[in-house]
Amino acid sequence: MMPPHKPSTHKSVAQQLLPQLENELKYIAVDANQVDTCLEFYRELEFLNQGHVEAFCPASNKITLAQKINQADYHIELVYWHDEVIGLIEYSSDNQANSNYLNNLFLRRQYRSSGFAEVILQHVYGYFKQQQKQQLLSKININNNLAMRFFRKHQWQYYGQPQEQTQWMQMEL
Repeated sequence: MMPPHKPSTHKSVAQQLLPQLENELKYIAVDANQVDTCLEFYRELEFLNQGHVEAFCPASNKITLAQKINQADYHIELVYWHDEVIGLIEYSSDNQANSNYLNNLFLRRQYRSSGFAEVILQHVYGYFKQQQKQQLLSKININNNLAMRFFRKHQWQYYGQPQEQTQWMQMEL
């Protein structure tokens, strides 16, 4: 099933679609059985960030993923729409540093620019608001123009100075 058509200039129509998507998306916590699906997303994210996948190592990514799955304050969820995996989100808290992170928000190409990311972002905001958190941070690869535009569009602010190829972004909740 294809995503709903994105209206070009009719913002009210797009806003009407968001409640429908909120009810249709399901978030399933990743376990060991879904590692290969997550690796597909990691590989594509590597391409977006680096422009190539030569350095992508499935074995080391599997180890890292297994470690993340077992952390209490780290959430990895596959996003389903009509029984199809359309995306992946990762978010976490570091209670000692009193910091909260959106580590990854990734959609398959055909679901981008259709309102899905906005709904997923609201899901993450809701989790942290329920935890009575005040801010959310995300580390963005500055070469990932899609991500940089997305976060700026959604009112995220630059946080600190760019370091190497990354820029921290912040959202006050």
